[in-house]
Amino acid sequence: MVNGHVGGSVMGAARSLELSGTVDGAVRVAGQSVTLNGSVGKEAVVFASDVVVSPGATIGDGMTAGAATLSMGGTITGDLTGDVGQLSMSGQVDGSVDVEAGSVSVAPSGRIGGDLRYRSKNAAQVAPGAQITGRTERLEPRVEQQSQFDDNPFLNLLGLWVGLLVLGYLLLVVRPAHMAAVGQEIRRRSVPSFGVGILVWIGQIAALVALCVLAVLFGLLLPQLGGAFVAPIIVLVLLIIVVALVAQVYVATGIGQAIASRANLSPWLAYAAGALVWALLLSLATFVHGALGALLYFIAWFLALGALALHLIRRRRAEAADLADMAVPEAPPPPFEVG
Repeated sequence: MVNGHVGGSVMGAARSLELSGTVDGAVRVAGQSVTLNGSVGKEAVVFASDVVVSPGATIGDGMTAGAATLSMGGTITGDLTGDVGQLSMSGQVDGSVDVEAGSVSVAPSGRIGGDLRYRSKNAAQVAPGAQITGRTERLEPRVEQQSQFDDNPFLNLLGLWVGLLVLGYLLLVVRPAHMAAVGQEIRRRSVPSFGVGILVWIGQIAALVALCVLAVLFGLLLPQLGGAFVAPIIVLVLLIIVVALVAQVYVATGIGQAIASRANLSPWLAYAAGALVWALLLSLATFVHGALGALLYFIAWFLALGALALHLIRRRRAEAADLADMAVPEAPPPPFEVG
């Protein structure tokens, strides 16, 4: 709540904000509900579910609003623009009203000094007695243009395949042995990989939640230590995103290895074939139903997480065994005997 005098501007976000004082500058706020009861010297930019400009409130240099409901009962010296679900006007706008809205209604006390221009499927309800100095114009709502990729499944398939090729070939150049090992885990131990992957996925989400909780607690109790958790949280989030993307490459590698076992293909051609098959499966599942495509994506994520974990465990055991063999002393040579 702002009840006093603010010489500058007000900027912020809150669940609910009520401005009953005087602001010499601008107001730029966001929240669930915003109520303007006082005076704003410059423009007001408000994004909220419910916005109320009370009778007696004044805004000196126009208003831009994004809201589900906007009740304008005050005075705006300038234009009113924005995107609202329901606009109810009982106050005065010295300039024009230019909004995209589900519905527009102007009460008998409503005054518009310029034009009333609105984009809506419904005609505005202008009560007798309301005054609109300029023109009243209704336009059709904007329709978002769909891209060619939204309409053409073959372009979607091509784009997904090319993306898998670029990322997969990059990993093949950098770490070919690692790619082959994880692909073998997916191909030969798919069920254990899937089970371990679910556990690892739950563990990483739990670790992320724990870090966020600790960051909040330390921020409240020891503010000087709260920021220490920011870097680990960012690193963990980036790691989760990277693994989720690379998981599709690992699954394509496993499919390519299965194809190469029946045909004499180089690793490059085998991966290209596996990537094409996996891209085709993902595209087909998404075309049938978006939820089915998401499910297939998560299955690949779980498989890759588990295969990666099993591969790392197997490699650590092999390294430990090599170190143990190196630590065993060699048997001493037999004593020299003189005949």
